Order: sequence, then C-alpha cells, then structure tokens
Amino acid sequence: DRDRKLSSPFRYGLTFPLLVGSDGKKFGKSEGGAIWLDGAKLSPFHMYQHLLRTPDSDVVLFLKRLTFLEMSEIEAMEARMDPAHPDHAGPNAAQKVLAGEVT
Repeated sequence: DRDRKLSSPFRYGLTFPLLVGSDGKKFGKSEGGAIWLDGAKLSPFHMYQHLLRTPDSDVVLFLKRLTFLEMSEIEAMEARMDPAHPDHAGPNAAQKVLAGEVT
C-alpha cells in the first residue's frame, strides 16, 4: 500500500534468511525466545543470559551472523572449543564472546 502511494517507479527490498539453529527451529519469538533490541521489552541482562545458553552446535553460526568479528577470529575460537586443543578456552567461552558482542 505504501509503495502504491509513492510516485517513484522503483521499489527496493532487502531480505535475510531466517536464523535457524542446529535443531531446525528458528531463532525468534514464535519459538518462545523473543529477542528485543528495546531494553524496555528485554533487559540487557536477559539478552546476555539468552545468548549465553546458545548450544555449542549453534554458537559459531551465530558468531558469524550476529557479530562483526573477523572470520579468522571466529575460526580460531571454534578450534579452541575442542577440549583436545592445547589452548582449550573452557566451557562456554565462545558463548561468552557471543553474548558480550551482541549485548
């Protein structure tokens, strides 16, 4: 309707794929995980806690899609998630980075 009211013959759109976890469920309010960027609807503490609970199987994908970290840094972090890695970062280290970067 808005496009019809505008006199411009050109219309542009931008779409993004849904953010889907490894279990196939989408990341969003219809799955019970509403994420609001408005602090009045979701406190920064709850946003941080929600991202901190991200499963290991999803954290790398979310780091790639939701942060401005360099891919090389994310790949190094992914390697350090392996307990056999000599510089193993410990449990939830990648989730802490994700939560800190996004929040």
